[in-house]
Amino acid sequence: MRAFSIITSACTLLVLSACAPTPVSETYYYQFNAPLLNQGVVFNSTDKHSVLVKNVDIVGVSDNPSLVQILDSGVTHLANYHQWASSPSKLVTQYLLATLNREESQFIFTPSGKSTKSLNSSWIVDVRIDQLAGTKSNKASLSGMFYLYQLENSEKELKGQFSFGFEQSLAQEGFSELVKSHQLNLDKLVALIEDKLNLMQSAESH
Repeated sequence: MRAFSIITSACTLLVLSACAPTPVSETYYYQFNAPLLNQGVVFNSTDKHSVLVKNVDIVGVSDNPSLVQILDSGVTHLANYHQWASSPSKLVTQYLLATLNREESQFIFTPSGKSTKSLNSSWIVDVRIDQLAGTKSNKASLSGMFYLYQLENSEKELKGQFSFGFEQSLAQEGFSELVKSHQLNLDKLVALIEDKLNLMQSAESH
């Protein structure tokens, strides 16, 4: 009887443990710490040149709700419990717009599709990203192309296409640090876009 009692107790414990809830890993969501849009931007100003910023096109595995890492072996890893707060394309587009408009300049950057009939001849920025990922040696990688078009009388003309590739070391390990390094890379992209636009607008003015 004692042996039977022990066996019965053991079976009861196994059943109870099987019914116990399995611990679920917490999911973390990330977004960029974008500056506030410049409240001084006047969209009907005739002294400024309108720049339409198309929705950023992210292609390949980087277009994923999970943060992407490329391991030392070359295998791509998706961090299932570390995800973007929205689609990466939307977050990058919003960040570029906010950062490009952070200071007063000869340009007004607006989302593609916004009416800018009262502005001077417009430019179009079209960004394509093929890598937005963490890489070996604790770095963040951002690479792709962007295209600058001039828009006049509803006709657009390609004025330049530029490849970019940036790497930023993480200050320390962790996914929040990876996102901060991605943001620093986006700041470099913003500076490059501004530089090319200023050069092209200067050439058009002469």
